Amino acid sequence: MQISPTTSDPGLSQVPQQYVRYTPSVEAVSPEEQRVINEITATFGRIGQKTAEHYQHAVRGVHAKSHAILKGNFEVLGNLPFEFRQGLFSEAKSYPVVVRLSASPGDVLSDKVSASRGFALKVIGIRNWPMIAQHAGEVTQDFLFSNGKYFPAKTIDSFLSQLKLLETETTRLPRVKEAVSGISRAANACLRALGAESASLDFFGHPPKHFLADSFGSQAPIRYGDYIAKMLVRPSSALLAAVGGLTHDLGKSFSVIQEDLGEFFESNSAEFDLCVQLCTDLKKMPVEDASVEWSEHESPYVPVARIIFPMQISDSPTRKMYGDDVLSFSPAHSLEAHRPLGSIMRARLQVYGPSSQFRHLVNARPSVEPRSSAEIPD
Repeated sequence: MQISPTTSDPGLSQVPQQYVRYTPSVEAVSPEEQRVINEITATFGRIGQKTAEHYQHAVRGVHAKSHAILKGNFEVLGNLPFEFRQGLFSEAKSYPVVVRLSASPGDVLSDKVSASRGFALKVIGIRNWPMIAQHAGEVTQDFLFSNGKYFPAKTIDSFLSQLKLLETETTRLPRVKEAVSGISRAANACLRALGAESASLDFFGHPPKHFLADSFGSQAPIRYGDYIAKMLVRPSSALLAAVGGLTHDLGKSFSVIQEDLGEFFESNSAEFDLCVQLCTDLKKMPVEDASVEWSEHESPYVPVARIIFPMQISDSPTRKMYGDDVLSFSPAHSLEAHRPLGSIMRARLQVYGPSSQFRHLVNARPSVEPRSSAEIPD
C-alpha cells in the first residue's frame, strides 16, 4: 500500500513508503535461544547479588544510577497518517507518564564515568487494550530507550558475551572505570570526527553534553499495530535550543548530572518528541538483528506523540526512592499492539522479571505498577 505522509515533518516530504505488515512469522526463534536466555538471566542474577552485597542495597542489573525521576504528560498527536495511527497512537489523547533518566552501567558510579544514558518511559492509565500475557490486568505501557538507534550486540550470544564482561567489571575500582571512561570518550571523539562512532566505546565514554540534548532510541524493534517499528525520543527544537550547547562538568561532583537536571527543572519545563520509524524492508531493516541501524532515507522517523515535563523537583528523596526501589520498567509491560520483537527483546521479556523480583525482595519494597499519576510522589 503506497501512502504519502501528511505530517509536517520536513523529512517526509515526497517520500511515499510501502510498510511491511506485522505477522508472527517476522520472528525466527533459534533452537538454542532458550538456553542462551537462561544464561543471560543467571548472569543478571549474579550481577544483582554482587552489587547488592557491595552497596548493602539491591540496584538494577543495568541502569542502576538514576539522574532524575520526572512526571509529565504524554500527548498523542492528531492528524497522523493512517499507518501511524496504531495501538496506543490510534487517537489523539493525553496520558500521565513517569520517566526515569539513568546511566547504563549496573553499578552506581561517579559521573566521571560518562556512561551511555537511558530514558525509561511509563505511560499510565491505558484501558480497554489487550496486554501481553505477562502484563494482563495492568494499565501501563513501558517504552525503554537508550542512546543510539541500534543495539550494540548482533545476537543474544554476543549480548551474553558482553554481559559476562560487564559482570567482571561490576564493582571494579571506580578510578579504573574513570580512566577507561576518559580513554573511551577520547577514542569515540576521534571516530566521530571521521564520521563514525562505536556503541561499545559509548557505554563508558559518552560525550558530556547536557542530558536533555540527547536523543534516545528503542534500538530493537517492536510491533506497531499492523506494522513493525523502531522508536526515537528526541528533544523538541525549543529544548534543544536551550540546552544544545551545554555540557556537564563531570569532575564537579559524584552526581553532577542529577544536580544539573534538578536545577534545570526547578525553573524550566521540557518537551520531547516521540517518533516512529516503520519497517519497509525486512532485509534492510531486520527484526532479528537489532545491531542494524534502519535507514532514515528508506523510512524517516515520524513524530507521533509529545512528552511534556512541567517545572518540578526531579530529585526529591521520596520520588527518587519510589523511582529507584518501587517502580520497574520492562519491555514486558506492554500492549499486545506494541509487543517487543526479535531475540534481544525476547530475552529482555524473560530477564527483567527475575531481576526486578530480586531487587524488591532484598530491599523489602513492594513492586507496584501505578494505576494513576497520583501514586508518583512529588
